[in-house]
Amino acid sequence: MKDDVTVKVPGKIILAGEHAVLNGAPAIVCAINRYLTVTASQNQQSGCDIFIDKQRYSLSRQNTPGLLPSPLNYIKHVIDLFAQHSGQYPRCNLLIDSNIPVGCGFGASAALALGLLSSLSEWYDIYISDDVLIDLAKQAESMQHGKSSGIDISTCWHGGCWLFDKDNSRPISLGDDLAFAWSNSGSTQSKTHECVKHTQAKLQQNPELVVQAKEAVQQLLVGINERQPEIIHQSIKNYHEVLIQLDVVPKNIIELINKANLLGISGKVAGSGSLQGNQVGCLLWFGNTKKLDAPFAIQPLQVCQRGCHVVD
Repeated sequence: MKDDVTVKVPGKIILAGEHAVLNGAPAIVCAINRYLTVTASQNQQSGCDIFIDKQRYSLSRQNTPGLLPSPLNYIKHVIDLFAQHSGQYPRCNLLIDSNIPVGCGFGASAALALGLLSSLSEWYDIYISDDVLIDLAKQAESMQHGKSSGIDISTCWHGGCWLFDKDNSRPISLGDDLAFAWSNSGSTQSKTHECVKHTQAKLQQNPELVVQAKEAVQQLLVGINERQPEIIHQSIKNYHEVLIQLDVVPKNIIELINKANLLGISGKVAGSGSLQGNQVGCLLWFGNTKKLDAPFAIQPLQVCQRGCHVVD
């Protein structure tokens, strides 16, 4: 064991492909400059002490799953997966720090699973292959959100911008010359697994929506590769329409995006969205967003090229 190990993981934004990716549609996702860190260090106690927001929580094998406060249930599940795989139940301190918004579609759960698994394997000097570690993180995410597509995990692990298309995933160049931006409208009132369950039923009942989603993602890929703003605008508008049909875009967000369209700005929900309330978490924008009077800050999208890694 080492004195301490710190692992850093970026968050992510889905440019297009959410929900339909579970039905075979491609998705374009990029890692962003929001980060979670996990620092593992020596603990003389018999269990695992978790430090979050200056609060200390103790975990052990004896904790009953499902009875711990959020997000400790999820953290315990990840730690249990590590213990089952390694045969080593952690006895250490785990300090978690993050500026990735939680419950907003920025990949906080994926980053947390990867950060915990990577820091523990590094600290205990236990080799876990990339494929196995990613699979363990996907298991954890599936527990949290329902069936995981794996795109959050893979993006946070690798960094950069990616096209996920079944077995033909590959990195793509987003570049700083394209006017993508994002904003956080606040935590959603609907849980991700609730949205996924609802949208999967809709997509199965309306397979033409999967076709429309696929076409919009491919259109966005062409627009990015050829640096064609008008194609990018149209692809975002087309995917926005798919998400409206899936019932995950509240009326106030539709009105805001309609207002943006009149200013030459396109926008869409970038994540699971919400079945109720006025907040959808992450929103993606394209165009000169300085023209838009939005009720929340809009940030330029900066791709984080480095994925999950140990801090030197």
